[in-house]
Amino acid sequence: MPKKYTAELPKPVKLKEDFAEYEASTEMDGGVMVTKRHLVIKTGAIAPAQIASYKAFQKAISDDQYNYIQLNELVRTASGPSFVPGTRGSNVWQKSFNELPSSTNSGATEAESKARDAGRTGDLTSALAAMKGAVELDPKFARAWIGLGGLYFALRQKQAAIESLQKAVEAEPKQAVTYKILALAYLQNKDRDQAIHTWQQLQAISPEDHDIAPSLGALYMEGKRYKEAGAIYQTWVKNDPSDGYAYLNLGMAQLRLDEKEQGLAALQKALELQPGAEMLNGVAWEMVEANTNLTQALEYSKRSIEQIEEASRAIDLKNLRPDDLQVATKLKAYWDTLGWIYYKMGNLAKAENYLIAAWQLAQDGDIGDHLGQVYEKEHKLAEAAHTYALALGADPKMEDTAARLHKLSNVPLPPNRMGAGEELSRMRTTSLPRVTKDTASADFYVLFAPGGKLKDSSFHRGSELLRFADGDLAKISFKVPFPADSSAYILRKAILSCHTYSGCTFVFYPINDVANSN
Repeated sequence: MPKKYTAELPKPVKLKEDFAEYEASTEMDGGVMVTKRHLVIKTGAIAPAQIASYKAFQKAISDDQYNYIQLNELVRTASGPSFVPGTRGSNVWQKSFNELPSSTNSGATEAESKARDAGRTGDLTSALAAMKGAVELDPKFARAWIGLGGLYFALRQKQAAIESLQKAVEAEPKQAVTYKILALAYLQNKDRDQAIHTWQQLQAISPEDHDIAPSLGALYMEGKRYKEAGAIYQTWVKNDPSDGYAYLNLGMAQLRLDEKEQGLAALQKALELQPGAEMLNGVAWEMVEANTNLTQALEYSKRSIEQIEEASRAIDLKNLRPDDLQVATKLKAYWDTLGWIYYKMGNLAKAENYLIAAWQLAQDGDIGDHLGQVYEKEHKLAEAAHTYALALGADPKMEDTAARLHKLSNVPLPPNRMGAGEELSRMRTTSLPRVTKDTASADFYVLFAPGGKLKDSSFHRGSELLRFADGDLAKISFKVPFPADSSAYILRKAILSCHTYSGCTFVFYPINDVANSN
C-alpha cells in the first residue's frame, strides 16, 4: 500500500440565493481527495436586480471549481500490458519534494514556499507568479521547475508544463526522479515516443533503476516493439531472478514474438515463483492472447477465480481491510479472462455469462469490447453495436473497437437513445424513496451476495441525517451482476444523495476508484 500524505484542503463552500443554492466540501479518505459539489437551480430567469448577486454567485462557483491543491500524485505510471503488482512508479511527484535538494538561494526557496501556499488557497495566478520567480532567481532549482510544471498542468497548459519539467531534468540531470516525472507527463500528454525517449535517457545514466524495466517495457509493448520489450524484460529477469512478474512479462513478449516454447517456459517459471491468484490469471490471460494451451489456461483461470471468490466471502464491513477494496477489481479482471477463454474455445453462452457480469461491474472499455465481440459472434448485431458504443464511451482511445463499431454502422439502433456517458452513469444509479426532506449526502459500503441480494451495508462518512439509512437500502432491489455459478460477494462503495427538490439516489463509485483509495 502506498504511503499516505496529507494536504491542506479548501474550506467548505455554502452559497444560498433566491435563484440557486451551491454547496461544496472536500475531504481526504485513505489518501484520496474527494470533493462533492451540489448545485440547485431554483428559477429559469434572473431579475435585473439580481444580476450583481448572480455574477458574484457565478464567480464563487468558478473559483471553487478551479481551486488548486498541491497533489501527491499528478501523474501515474504507464498503463499498459505489463503485469506489475502494487503501484510501482507512483508517488514520484511527491518524491520530488523528498529527494530533490532545496535551493541555496534563500529568495528562490521563499518564492517556492509562497507559491505552494497560494496554490493551497486556490490563488493560481499568485502561485504561478511566485513559482516563476523561484526559477528566475535560481534556474537550477529543479524542485521549483517541477512545481511550475504542476501549476501549468492544473491550468491545462500542457506544453508549458512539459517545458518546465524538461527544465527540471536540465537542472538535475543525475536525479532519476526528474526523468520519471517528465516521462509520466509525456504519457499524460499522450506522447508515447517522448516518454520512451525519456526512460531511455534515464536508462543510460542509471541502468539499475528498478522502475525502468516495467515502465519502459510496457511502453514498448504498447507500441508493439516486442523485440525491444523482450530484451529489457531479459534484463529484468537477470537482475531480479526471484520476481515472478519479470518472467510473466518476458513470457508475454516472447509469445508475441512467436517464441512459443520459450514464452510458455517463462510463464511456468512465473507460476513457480508466485503461484497465487493474480499470477494464475496473468498466465491464463497470456495464453489466451497467444491462442495457445487454452485447456490449461481454462484450468488456471478457474483456479484464480476460486481463490478470489473465497477471499470475497471473508469480507466483513465491520472490519474492512485495504485488500478488501481490491477484490472487486480482481473479480472483474478474472471474470473477463475466463469469459475470453470461453469465447476463444467457442463456448459463447459461458463467455457471455462471465463477460456481462464483468462489464456491468467495471464498465472497462476492454471488457465491453470483448462482450461486443461475443454478441457479434452470436449474430446479436444490435447488442454488439450498442455495447461497442458504450465501451468507447468508457474508453474513447480504443481504435479497434471504433473500427468494429464502424463495420456495424448499418445496424439500426433505437432512435433518441441517450449518450454513452449518461447511460454508463445511469447503469450505476438507483433511485430511492425519500430518506430525508433535507439536502444531504453520505458514503456507504455495501456487500452483495450471489444473485445480487444486499447482504450488509455500513455508513462510511457524510451527513448524520443519513447515518441510519441502512434499513432503507435493505428495501431496494439493486441490479448487481454475477455469473450464474458464482459464489462471490461483491463489495461496492456508493454515495447516497438526497436533495430537497429531486429526491434520493444511490450511485456506485467506479470500482477502480475505490481500489485506488488506499
